[in-house]
Amino acid sequence: MRLMLRKRRLEVAPEVHNLLVLAAEEARGLGHGFIGTEHVLLACLADVGAQPARALRELGVTSADVRAEIIEIVGLGTPNGSRIDRAALASIGIGLNEVRRAIKDRFGAGALERTCAGRPSVTRRAKKAFDDARRAADPFAAAAEDVLLAIVRDGESLAAQVLHRRGIAAREVEQALARVHGEAA
Repeated sequence: MRLMLRKRRLEVAPEVHNLLVLAAEEARGLGHGFIGTEHVLLACLADVGAQPARALRELGVTSADVRAEIIEIVGLGTPNGSRIDRAALASIGIGLNEVRRAIKDRFGAGALERTCAGRPSVTRRAKKAFDDARRAADPFAAAAEDVLLAIVRDGESLAAQVLHRRGIAAREVEQALARVHGEAA
């Protein structure tokens, strides 16, 4: 799977690429057509044996809790990743069911879903986190820990906000990663 941002391929180390693939799966599972820092945070938790997951668990962070926070903040998308706001359409006199019916009649079954499908894009903030992680380490030696540190150090990222709502600061994540890294050595 190749993940792209503005038609520019992300060149990353294999471990970080795997993290991106997991993040894309998390995004798809939530019906989001994008990969944000929140999906990267979920991906860090999904690789249960990896240092980021172990450090986050040490801090009491679970996938279920993070997923619930994301749903509360962002909401769920549709299975194909598009976000169609029925209420917004209705407020201007457009009924989503009529639109779906008209598209199906004109272009065939599944036409609307085909136009919304495709690769999830990586948000600017998530892209910045991956770039920051690459700068902090050798570009092809950057690890998932570097990405986790980058997303939590960016206080504006949704991942950092989710952790902050749980009372966890970036410094605590750094310390937990250091402890887990020490155990692995």
